[in-house]
Amino acid sequence: MVEFNRLKHLLAVVDHGGFRRAAEAVHLSQPALSKSIKNLEEAFGTQLLDRRPRAVVPTPFGEIVIERARKILADLDQMKREVDLLKGFESGMLMVGCDPYVATGVMAPALSNLVTAHPKLRYEVEVQGWSVLRERLLNRQIDLHVGAPPEIYGEEVQTIEFNVSPVVYFCRAGHPLALKPGFPAKELLLYPRIGIEAPPVWTRMYAELYGFEPDSDEALHFRFAKSNDWDTLKRIVRMTDSVSAGPREVVEDELQAGVLQELDFDVPELELVATVAYLRDRVLPPAAEALINEIGRITSGPKSSKAEG
Repeated sequence: MVEFNRLKHLLAVVDHGGFRRAAEAVHLSQPALSKSIKNLEEAFGTQLLDRRPRAVVPTPFGEIVIERARKILADLDQMKREVDLLKGFESGMLMVGCDPYVATGVMAPALSNLVTAHPKLRYEVEVQGWSVLRERLLNRQIDLHVGAPPEIYGEEVQTIEFNVSPVVYFCRAGHPLALKPGFPAKELLLYPRIGIEAPPVWTRMYAELYGFEPDSDEALHFRFAKSNDWDTLKRIVRMTDSVSAGPREVVEDELQAGVLQELDFDVPELELVATVAYLRDRVLPPAAEALINEIGRITSGPKSSKAEG
């Protein structure tokens, strides 16, 4: 059986472009590293590396082994991380994906409370759009997806729904639309729109408001720019005639200071629902349950949950 360490040694040689720097990286002497690679080649019965005068490159056989080795070692690391998480509150790191819409009002206070109650827990939070995080959850690269639109997952994913803050539409102080209370929604199209990745329910609503077909290019791509960084979006809005929308908590300070203004126009009020999503075949570690419970407490309790299948 091929030893995992020999696979790590092979990847080190490839990633560092040679034996000298690879040996330093894996804390072996060059002769010991060379022997490890030779033993690996003997195990496969073929040459894996082409040792050229100025470079070491994989052979076609080596490329196959390297590709598989990266996946095997990544799966091994993931397995160890999941085992560590299940041991309790003293070990492991929970990988969380968070939609920018709920990062400030939900995720930040939840983690703030947990760091006090369980200071030895470790979380790594990635703030991204829902479409990226959906793939990362399905590929087991994150443990939880917080802020997912309810409709984006199938039966392989368990979701717990919760209500989130309503949308506030905002612009710079003195913007032409700020001086026109109750204007028709279509007048938004006269100005650049910027914002985070909109959930499908928003896209359908805007398509109806603007008279687009729901799947048309106009409905799907009418934004000037998209970003997951609220500071960037707010700065652009303050400096231009662009308009944006988000939860009140991300713009409350600017609204109070008068540098941003809330828009008043004819738009249906949405009851926004987000979810905490996780794979059904995963046993939730204590760190995940603690975060879910804290989110439920902050948002006045989970709204509902898909039935277990």
